[in-house]
Amino acid sequence: MDSDIQLPWQQETVIRHSQRLMESFYYWTGRSLLYANGSPQEIAQALFDPPFVVSHGTQSDPMCDSLIAESRYPVRT
Repeated sequence: MDSDIQLPWQQETVIRHSQRLMESFYYWTGRSLLYANGSPQEIAQALFDPPFVVSHGTQSDPMCDSLIAESRYPVRT
């Protein structure tokens, strides 16, 4: 019965959403959101298991707590 359970990145809706995220980020920034090659499922998995952590607070204008994220994706003011 456990073999019927799919991990999030194995689900078709998540795979399609991951592709949209990658395409949208590239469209608006001209940069790749994540440097990942492979099948759409492998890219979805890479988005779920990135080599960095991004987090923010719960305030109305949250600050990014990740120095890696801040250096990789600087905020434009």
